Amino acid sequence: LSEEDKKKIISSGGRVFRVLQNIINGFALPEHIWYAAADQAIAAIYCIHPRPEILAAEVVKKAQNLTFPCNGTSNVTNAESGSRNGNTSISVKVTKLSRFLFIVSHVALNQLVYIESCVRKIQRQKKKKETSTSEQQNDPNGHAEASAAPNK
Repeated sequence: LSEEDKKKIISSGGRVFRVLQNIINGFALPEHIWYAAADQAIAAIYCIHPRPEILAAEVVKKAQNLTFPCNGTSNVTNAESGSRNGNTSISVKVTKLSRFLFIVSHVALNQLVYIESCVRKIQRQKKKKETSTSEQQNDPNGHAEASAAPNK
């Protein structure tokens, strides 16, 4: 998308991103459709959001809270003390756990691709800057210098 299109989407009040979050973290879609829809929703976040890592982190946190609900600080304290003694076990539905792992893995993969694209963009900008600086140093008047090679 162009920068102008991205600005239009963002100016819409984030409705698009709320819909994408609901697709990813919701349970309205059937299981056989959800995986493809969530994959595309995560990819869309990384394509159009100006700071996709922030929204993706929110999606993962919400998925974590839906998968491993914590009903207050007393449960956290009990779980932490129990885990030291080796007594704690948590029961999680298989569908919730598989969706959570799917979300985490796809966000991680998209984050790696996003970081690589940012690095390439920075490298291109740096190279362009170095090229323009070296051209200015070689010819401050803006004229191209012809190298006079001796003819033998």
